[in-house]
Amino acid sequence: MARLLLRYPERRLAILRVAMTPTMAELCESYELACVAAEYWAEVPGSEAAAMTAEFRLLIVAIEAEVSRELTDGA
Repeated sequence: MARLLLRYPERRLAILRVAMTPTMAELCESYELACVAAEYWAEVPGSEAAAMTAEFRLLIVAIEAEVSRELTDGA
């Protein structure tokens, strides 16, 4: 959840309000794992690593969109 709070400081209260729902807990965990993976692959040289980094960054964007929907629905 910490990464989401840092990414969206203006939505801090909304994130904290729904943080314990099963869906949001899953999204927070998925977001953390995707960020860690993107950071890892960004440090690995080579085109395959660059492709993996790009994939994880797309996943991060998708998770952020889902978090935004969850916050809107939970508001």
